[in-house]
Amino acid sequence: MFAIGAPIADSRGIEGVVNGKIELDALLAILNHHSLGSSGYAYLVGDDGIIISHPDQSYNANRFQHSLRRHRQWETNSRLPK
Repeated sequence: MFAIGAPIADSRGIEGVVNGKIELDALLAILNHHSLGSSGYAYLVGDDGIIISHPDQSYNANRFQHSLRRHRQWETNSRLPK
């Protein structure tokens, strides 16, 4: 199970937090069955840098590597292992 949270803010600052939980199976179903645009895809990487779910299953259970980054046009998380 994953817990997800995000602040609710306005010009005065943080007013509250919205959060929820999602089962891993449900999250993987969403990732595996939806594309992003005409050629994009989503994948899931754990805090430890291990790939949890990728459309190319040969990447699963392996550490996120530079070779995989070449498929991305931009970085969203500077904490990913190098």
